[in-house]
This record gives sequence, structure tokens and C-alpha cells, in this order.
Amino acid sequence: MTCGPRFLTRLAVLLVGAALALFGSATALRAQSQATTGIIRGVVSDPNGAPVANAQVILHETQTNFTRTLTTDAAGNFTGTLLPLGTYDVTARSVGYAEVKRTGVQLSVGETVDLRLSLAAVTLAAVTVEATQPVVDVTQSAAATPLNAAAVTGLPNNGRNYLNLTLLTPNVAIVQGPDGDELTVAGQRGIHNTSTRCRSWWSSPAAPAPSSGAPPADS
Repeated sequence: MTCGPRFLTRLAVLLVGAALALFGSATALRAQSQATTGIIRGVVSDPNGAPVANAQVILHETQTNFTRTLTTDAAGNFTGTLLPLGTYDVTARSVGYAEVKRTGVQLSVGETVDLRLSLAAVTLAAVTVEATQPVVDVTQSAAATPLNAAAVTGLPNNGRNYLNLTLLTPNVAIVQGPDGDELTVAGQRGIHNTSTRCRSWWSSPAAPAPSSGAPPADS
């Protein structure tokens, strides 16, 4: 089949018409999208004004909770296109900087909002270290509970037996041993435990002789 000049002319006209129709439809759709959306763009910089690359920018529409997260390019630029209309909170953050937040950004029909977000340097709060007495005495290998004078004189002690004061230490009890009362700590036999008493307290004139089984007075 031979195509004459008239057929080729008609074919060219049809192709041009189809291309114009497609271009017109795309333009109409783009115009319609721009008529119902908006654009928020800007640049993120450091305190010295230098652009911050790979910074995270969050666009949050406060009424619908619509959120879009963007990342700045090497020049610190970000662009959010086809955004629903409304009021936005724009937050920018990056490692090593304190985040910055811009609230109440209004986006109207077909509007392009330009922002410049300057990140602040991180400010470290001062830390005050106070010297306190350690809970554990690292110079002593044995477990012990020291009792001050107030504890000794303020607690009732029937017979002024100093062994009764050892009951203030956790896991300590007085049990009956082969030679009388003896101390047990965490279930150990009394032979493995040691107690020391103040000579002045024990030798007080009002103090009676120790009860049976109590260790003898210091010499």
C-alpha cells in the first residue's frame, strides 16, 4: 500500500493534535493540583550561617496531623511540594545542634512559603559533683555495722548486754550455742563472727556482770 502526500499530512496533523491534547491535560492537572495545594521550602543553616546538609525537616499540619519528613541537600535546601493547605509547624534538627521549630506557618491556595531555619548550638548544663562519704568502705574487707553513741544510749537494752546491740545489724541473730549465747550472721556459726565492745561502756559502775555465755571483758 502506497501512502500519498495527503495521507502523511493528515497523519502528522493527528499526531500533533494528540500531543497537544496530552500536554493540555497534564497542564490542567498540574494547575488543578497547584490550586488545591501549596509549597513550603527553605534552607537550614548553623549558627554561623553555613548550610547544614542532611538535616531533618518535619512539616506537620496541626489540624489534620498530616506530616511529611524531608532531608536537606548539600546546600541545606528543602522543598515540600503538593502540601495540603492549612497551618503548619516546621521543625528542623540535626546531629550536634539543638532543634528549631517554627509554628503557625500558614499555607494558602497555590502559595509558596520560603523559610530560613537557623539551628542553635547545643548548650550543656553545668554539672556539680559533691564529695560524699562512700556507702562502702573500700579499706575494710569484712562486713561491719558501726553504732554511734546515740544508738547505744537511746535504745533500750535489758541487762546492758552489748550483744543485744548487734541485732541492729542486718542478718544478725543470737542463738543458743554449746557454750551459751552466740552470734550468727547470715546463718554462719558463731565461731566465724567477731564483735568488739567499748571498754568504758562495759566497765560502767552501773553495768552488771555479763550474762552466761557472753565473751569475757577485754584485758
